[in-house]
Amino acid sequence: MKANNSLKNPVDVLGELDFSRREILHVDEEGHAQVAEISPAYEIGSDPRDRVAQIIAEDLWVDFFTLAQKKSDQWLMDIAALLAEEEACALHRLLNLVSIACSGTAKANIYRYSYSRQWGEAELAYVPALLADFGQFFQEEQAVVEVDDFFPELSEYSQIIVELQSLKRAG
Repeated sequence: MKANNSLKNPVDVLGELDFSRREILHVDEEGHAQVAEISPAYEIGSDPRDRVAQIIAEDLWVDFFTLAQKKSDQWLMDIAALLAEEEACALHRLLNLVSIACSGTAKANIYRYSYSRQWGEAELAYVPALLADFGQFFQEEQAVVEVDDFFPELSEYSQIIVELQSLKRAG
């Protein structure tokens, strides 16, 4: 029998939870094979959303970010999705996850959650570091991608850079 997770530190519980998803094959009504992604089942009260809500309510951010430093980019992206669902979670918490993530893909995926949020002074403090990170990823991307002069498309990194430069000017 598992220990009652509601009595443990929510950050510790969150760090122990399995976020891995599995793909399963099933057949739809028309007989076509379909792939579905399923998440693990959690005990009542042990869902990651419950832990995130507790971390926000109990202001356990120091412990949370200490844990986040040790986690994979996939874990950071999964947690960012949960944090983004919580209106009570300030944007600068998500931006802190962007700064912790290592890969450009993870940084961009987490950054997407900032689009619908209000930027204030705490968030604008992240802009220079974010510009540097995404600028580097953009340069690396341009070194390996042939640019189509006829139909120039902004890469995701360049779109983020344009947005950050706009925030910097407005701030």
